Amino acid sequence: MWKYPALQKRFKDILIEYGQDVYLRRRCTSCSQDGPYMKYDDSCTVCGGTGYQKTLEKFTMRKMIVGTQYSFLKSMGIFASGVILEEGCYFFCEGSVLPKVGDLIYDFNYATDEWTPYEINKALERRYDKRIVFYNCAVRIREGTDT
Repeated sequence: MWKYPALQKRFKDILIEYGQDVYLRRRCTSCSQDGPYMKYDDSCTVCGGTGYQKTLEKFTMRKMIVGTQYSFLKSMGIFASGVILEEGCYFFCEGSVLPKVGDLIYDFNYATDEWTPYEINKALERRYDKRIVFYNCAVRIREGTDT
């Protein structure tokens, strides 16, 4: 049976072997509002009215484009029944990153030589013994934005 430190180390080993550096841009907590039509305050001094903080944070994450597979979770030996990954794109990151729905992940696309912004739709905590081991972030490409 896995113990929390061993799971955390195994996840870090996976990030070292399969991870890539990305940038995270967090939603502004001063003026952004949740909902289908996010509204931002143009006079906000934190984000300048963009709805996103001005700083980018660099993290190592594991990107996966999946169908109905869940081999990543199985490889860690912590796949639980009832946990299913829907088709789509996912980023996995350490629990200390604390990603939130609406945050942006910038991933470098070597084919186009450009950064691709992904918006987080779901940020699911994966816990063991009441502690967060990692996050599973479902994302979609953020079209038509300069943020």
